[in-house]
Amino acid sequence: MELKLLTFNIWDVPLHLSLNRHERAHRIGGYLKKWTPDIICLQEAFDVEHRRRIREDVGNHDYNIIEEYDETRRTLLFKRFDLTGGLVILSRYPIKESLFTPFKRPLRMTLPERIGRKGFLKALIETPAGPLLVVNTHLCSPGLWTNHRMRIFQIKQLLEDLGGSNNVPIILAGDLNEDLALGGEDFFQLIKNAGFDDGAEFFGQAEKPTRRSENVYDDKWYGNGDGSHRLDYILLRNPKNNFKFSDYRVLSQPREITLSDHEPVLATLRA
Repeated sequence: MELKLLTFNIWDVPLHLSLNRHERAHRIGGYLKKWTPDIICLQEAFDVEHRRRIREDVGNHDYNIIEEYDETRRTLLFKRFDLTGGLVILSRYPIKESLFTPFKRPLRMTLPERIGRKGFLKALIETPAGPLLVVNTHLCSPGLWTNHRMRIFQIKQLLEDLGGSNNVPIILAGDLNEDLALGGEDFFQLIKNAGFDDGAEFFGQAEKPTRRSENVYDDKWYGNGDGSHRLDYILLRNPKNNFKFSDYRVLSQPREITLSDHEPVLATLRA
């Protein structure tokens, strides 16, 4: 079988800093649909109404959804955010179970990170080739010099949680906010030691940025606007060797409208 997974940070934060949200959200579903992904991982999908619109546009009856998909929480007194840290997983195959785990929040965590309540979302998916665990995550944003240490702290929590899933193939996808070209060898060594392979390395995409300096939204958020970086990843841990990468691409956004400050990533696997 062939399986396509697409990951995309859609920059849908219900605050004024996230520009043109409604117009972008109304076009994202149609854009995703044209790539015919079997599994979709979204980050920064904090607005539940926009989640519903995106699922409607890709096909309500074509994709299964995670638990708590359209439930909300109140924050900043008058704003409503989702319950899964902005993370969404949609799947053409049945989702047997899903679980969102928020990252621990040490005192040094910034206020925006606390509001976002980031973490990692796991979905056990029943594919024709057997069970597949998909993990969608979004780590601490760039900006302060301490944030690299925060991402180390977060990835350790995530990998420790996955320690008991050694018999199931795992796809880890999302916005890691780390770029090996800028250092961070200690961060990526943790991932490598946990048995994950980077699909981009097999297809010459490891140096292709997923945040581009020429993106019209690149300098609209703190800590950005400082060049092009690779921040978004699709990684595979495959103990039974029944899934293999057959393609990996950083996608281009539509010419008529930029949908996000990040580029989508699409990986194809064969089993």
